[in-house]
Amino acid sequence: MLLKLAFIYEGKGDFEQALYVLKYLEQKNNARYVSTKIKELAKKHQLVGYENSDLQALFKFFFNYQMEITSVFLFLGLLNLSILAFRQKKSAQKVPIVQVIPSIVCLLIAIGIWHFASPTKQGIIITDHTILMEAPSAAAEVVELTNKGHLLQLKRKKDVWYETDWFGQTVYVKENMVKTF
Repeated sequence: MLLKLAFIYEGKGDFEQALYVLKYLEQKNNARYVSTKIKELAKKHQLVGYENSDLQALFKFFFNYQMEITSVFLFLGLLNLSILAFRQKKSAQKVPIVQVIPSIVCLLIAIGIWHFASPTKQGIIITDHTILMEAPSAAAEVVELTNKGHLLQLKRKKDVWYETDWFGQTVYVKENMVKTF
């Protein structure tokens, strides 16, 4: 259904809405044809931000399987602790701390993944003549004037501004100029 909606938007010439729907669909459904269509539309309209690096693919895999990865580390940590507790009870000798460290590391990794890992927020510029600013202020220097459709990796929000990178430089874009997902 969303794929049809994206094709309708594309047919109407509303390519930024088509890209928004396709990116949303790509996040929910990891289908190769959706990624191919996104790259095709971005290339056709000469848009920035749609390139996928190996690191982005790794992060995407990590966030898609975050629960499973956390469960594996939690299971390994608890399994190792259980085995050590059983050995200690059976032999009545203290377990060396060196044998406990892998369990602690696995449990800390599981807690870290569970608590701190969250996917980066993305947004598509939805208006032509969007101004990218040097600082989160209307009085700041203009870095660039850009058109709609570009994909931004949003770092954080400051008041009504999103901080992002634009060709290696930290810039700010007003929140009403970006549709986030």
